[in-house]
Amino acid sequence: MIEEKEINLADRLQGEHFLIYLNRLLKLKENKEIDIDKIEIYELVFGEKLSSSEARKRLYNWRDILTKGQEEGQSVEEIVDTISSISSPENIIHLSEEDDNIQVIDMGDKFHIYNKKRSIVIDKEKVKKIKEVYCDKTPLTVNELCRKLDIARRDFMLLKQGLSICHSDVPYLDEDIQDENLGDLVVETLERRKEKYFLKLQQEEIKQMEAELNKYRKQDYLFEKISSEINDIKIEPIKYSVNIVKKSKVREALLDCMDQHLGLKSDNHWNKYSVKEAERRFDILTKETIEFCAETGVSILHVSSLGDLINGLIHTSLRLEAEINVLDQIKLATRLMGKMLIEFALVFDKVIYTDVAGNHGRMMPSKSESDEKENFDSVISFTLGLMLQNEKKIVFEDNHYDEGIIVKHIAGVTIIEAHGDSDKMEKAASTLPLMTEASSEIHLGHTHSNKSIEQNCIEVFVGRSFSGTDSYAKNLRLTSKAGQKLFVYEDGKRLMIHDIVFN
Repeated sequence: MIEEKEINLADRLQGEHFLIYLNRLLKLKENKEIDIDKIEIYELVFGEKLSSSEARKRLYNWRDILTKGQEEGQSVEEIVDTISSISSPENIIHLSEEDDNIQVIDMGDKFHIYNKKRSIVIDKEKVKKIKEVYCDKTPLTVNELCRKLDIARRDFMLLKQGLSICHSDVPYLDEDIQDENLGDLVVETLERRKEKYFLKLQQEEIKQMEAELNKYRKQDYLFEKISSEINDIKIEPIKYSVNIVKKSKVREALLDCMDQHLGLKSDNHWNKYSVKEAERRFDILTKETIEFCAETGVSILHVSSLGDLINGLIHTSLRLEAEINVLDQIKLATRLMGKMLIEFALVFDKVIYTDVAGNHGRMMPSKSESDEKENFDSVISFTLGLMLQNEKKIVFEDNHYDEGIIVKHIAGVTIIEAHGDSDKMEKAASTLPLMTEASSEIHLGHTHSNKSIEQNCIEVFVGRSFSGTDSYAKNLRLTSKAGQKLFVYEDGKRLMIHDIVFN
């Protein structure tokens, strides 16, 4: 029971702020000037009766606020002004020791959040904005959020722990969620989701467009560079002095040129290959073809370029092994192939040139991202057509069925040819004729090996590579001789095959 004197001391003064009144009562109790317990103090200050533990906890929360303010150099009056909007103990939430004694004070339109080390006062509108961003289905990281909303990371972490904010939380304050406005909040959330969806969609479209633009910028640059340097290519034929032995029936020959990989540099026990060596091999191929055809009476020569004229840039290893860059590879291929065709035109009655693109000529490393027409081999073919358009004996033959498949009719023999990257030797005889027309022979490249099989009277030939064994083949233990093949036909049948091997 409080005595008369003590009751006078414990009375609240007129106009006295509840926090000052509370602090005065606690000091009176500590100094033993009055005999009063925590329940009575809380009841005197706030007019509400609580349990002893709850009253003690809430009273000392308020006392801590006052003490902290004084430690920071504030007067009691300044502290009171700061929290003057607080009128009820329900406005403060005391968290457990596990949360580092973080305390949150509801100051009306602001939150005051602090612990022993740090204190922040933050507008509720900013807290709502933070929750909108952080509690989204695709939330920003803490660092991204702090940069976007201009809040220090340690302040955000204090706020996050103090208000128990998590990714799965709703993007609203507890006081906003009331039965009468739940519908409005749902509509607002849906609208925000829609806005974010369309923004994300727009970002993806922009990203796709940029990727496409970069791809075509790269291609345009290469095309412009190639076009500007094509005129520098000079072809000077040797002009071999050879007389063709005429036969009673017209004989035609087919020279398959494949897998030159111009620009590749190889130096191993089985093969030494470089730009200089490639030029030497082209000279050997040209001379031996002319001499063999002259001896056997061939008057019409077909030349099929079966792809991979250049080494390309589809793999990092190719760029590392390259002796010259892609632009110089294209110029070299155009010059060497152009020179060989002109040499042939000086000897034969007619030279018929046909080609397909290989996989090494792709402009994009990924096959799935590449258009089959966007290939450096096609650029070489187009350039050769322009350079040799005035050569009356040279005919450029188009592919009727598909850009990647050649179908030739030579002296009554139907021959199907392809690079080989899309075909397996064992299945070619049962697929390619069904796609095009019945044939006697199929010629493929790509695998850098000299092989042949016969299936249902269709012979399938796989030719040697021009470039020979490189480091990739060597490491797989797949060595092979470098060379090309020459076929001779007459009157509906093949007469002979001449294997040209480079020593």
